[in-house]
Amino acid sequence: MCSGGIFDYDRRKVTIIELQDQTQDPAFWMDPEKARTVMRKLDHEKDLVSKWDELDELRESLQVYRQFLEEGEDVKEDMEREWGIFMNGLKALELRNMLTGEDDFRDAIVTINPGAGGTESQDWAQMLFRMVTRWAEKKGYDVR
Repeated sequence: MCSGGIFDYDRRKVTIIELQDQTQDPAFWMDPEKARTVMRKLDHEKDLVSKWDELDELRESLQVYRQFLEEGEDVKEDMEREWGIFMNGLKALELRNMLTGEDDFRDAIVTINPGAGGTESQDWAQMLFRMVTRWAEKKGYDVR
């Protein structure tokens, strides 16, 4: 499948093979920091390709639903549900694809401090902390 564009499925598959070849080198594990970086990149590329494959399966499913609709079958609700799943997956993949820069693998430190305002600002800071923590956990980030 040649997607070209910003995702470039074929290039990512080649990158996965190249990174896997690097991990087979006996000297690879001599530099733990470099090994960790390569393994993160490999995991990231595998995840993107896997997500793309899932979206491709959904796309094929949507084409089948379209054929059923053209034949007069009552599958509109099912197709709309699949379409929603497809679009959410596409948006998530688009975001993951944007976060492929050199520094995007690094950790982030987020601090939330209440300002002046007494207990109200403290309550607001706690709500914001809880909201950010839940979002990060939902997205699979490690929160400490």
